[in-house]
Amino acid sequence: MELTDNANGNRTSKEGADQRTDYEDEARRLRRLLRLYFYAAFKWKGNTCYFHLIYCFFFLIQITKVALLTTQMFHFGYDRGNFSSSVNRGHLTLRHLLLEHWDASWETLPYPPAQGDFAVYTISDLESGINYAVQNYYNAEKEAIGYYIRTPDDKMIATVKYFDFPGFHDSHVEDGILISDKTFPIDKGLTSKATPENKTLYSYNISREFEYLQLSQPIKRMLSTTLHFTLHSVRSHADSKKATCLRIEGSVEFSDLDNNGQVTVDLDTHSRRIRCRNMNLSVSDWQLENASEIFGTAVIVFTIVSMIITGLTILFAVFTFLLLFSTLYRAFWDVIAYLICVAVLYIGFWVCGYVVMAPYHVKFKTPEAAAETLFAVVNGDEIYATLAILESDKSGGNWVWWFSRFYIGAYVAIFTIVVINLLIALFMSAYESIKSYYEDKPDERELGPMEKALRRVLEQKAERSNLRSSIYDLMTEGKALSKEESSLRLELAKLVRVSKSKNDVVLLKPRTLKAFMEDADDKSKKTKCGCISCSFTLFSANDQESEGK
Repeated sequence: MELTDNANGNRTSKEGADQRTDYEDEARRLRRLLRLYFYAAFKWKGNTCYFHLIYCFFFLIQITKVALLTTQMFHFGYDRGNFSSSVNRGHLTLRHLLLEHWDASWETLPYPPAQGDFAVYTISDLESGINYAVQNYYNAEKEAIGYYIRTPDDKMIATVKYFDFPGFHDSHVEDGILISDKTFPIDKGLTSKATPENKTLYSYNISREFEYLQLSQPIKRMLSTTLHFTLHSVRSHADSKKATCLRIEGSVEFSDLDNNGQVTVDLDTHSRRIRCRNMNLSVSDWQLENASEIFGTAVIVFTIVSMIITGLTILFAVFTFLLLFSTLYRAFWDVIAYLICVAVLYIGFWVCGYVVMAPYHVKFKTPEAAAETLFAVVNGDEIYATLAILESDKSGGNWVWWFSRFYIGAYVAIFTIVVINLLIALFMSAYESIKSYYEDKPDERELGPMEKALRRVLEQKAERSNLRSSIYDLMTEGKALSKEESSLRLELAKLVRVSKSKNDVVLLKPRTLKAFMEDADDKSKKTKCGCISCSFTLFSANDQESEGK
């Protein structure tokens, strides 16, 4: 080992000095990296407030982005709420206008449902329902209370889907069923007449359309009839003296796709905003207050900048700290494996419930309904209703009733026990961690095992004097050390400090990650700001200065 004389005439290990210098350089570089990823924009320590300008800039960008997005989302939510309420009320209005015998009781959503599907069952009711929808569409401008108009582009067309088969004596069909559809404008069966009040009222007869299409027994053959229409409407805003103009696209569907004799009736609409001048109306369009293109552009710009900063931070963390994320990597695969096991069980129950119980249970009639039911049941909801509304009279035997009880019971038991035990395990793990954290002294809570053991030894002034002297001798400069002793001294240098007396071997401040990053804060230049001190740093200035020295 090469030895050199220091200023006091003592001989030191050149290799030990080189190792110490390397350690200090590595410590400075690591401190800068940690600050880049973990440092706060500003903090209060002692009687000094530390400001790190780069992080303050990033912090202001994030705060501005959150403020802009929050404001924009509140405005957007308010607007969408008003628009949705207006559209929903208009949708109910059209149901009363276009669907014959529609009643307000169909607008409630009781559970279990108090009535079945809105449907018709006779030829006369079906023809009457189609005629009612067509003539009320054309009379809406005159008869409806709300403001509805038909522009030159608005019209109604019908699509009829029907089937041919040998039972109807169709000579062109020798075997099987042939399904066809025809689309035609509403004109052949539409008639108009003038009233004494100079109004034009329309009436309609679907039979004339069928005669023109040369369809024999059209109602018997019909699988569905869909009336597609467009309409324009206006919603007023009395407070702002403005209006929302709408173009409504809708359809009235009479459907019996399996020809079972029950023709369900439904109305579907889609409303979108248009400019009122497109309807030849000289009225101002209602729009979001305090909203502008500049505001929207600012939101987009700050969001993009924030995403770039966040992405760079994540990439820096991944490539600089793989040790830091190792715990997350291990936990990730454990969680994925757990979710796969749970998914397999869930899919098994889902398929079984749909296949077996769909014919007898309203909550399992479709795959979507079955999945939603199981999701609700696993949270403890609707268990009694799910068991109670089984249509036992149509089940074809007691075995379905008994199967439903066993099926629901097994599902609830398995998934509830798994979920509850998982939650209990998470809570108990967190509780044990917190409990062990507060069992230590406040200044020892973030120390590692070596630091804790060494601290307790050094706190005992009377005893362990030999160990204290040994540490002092090892840490004193100017002594020739072996390679192993030099390595040990480098490790101890992270934890203890020695003075002139052998009894003055004290533990440094806790070497936590936070303490390591803030090691140079006390050496930074401070400015008096009233009764406190302020330190302004662009980025790691102290480390760069010390490294230059």
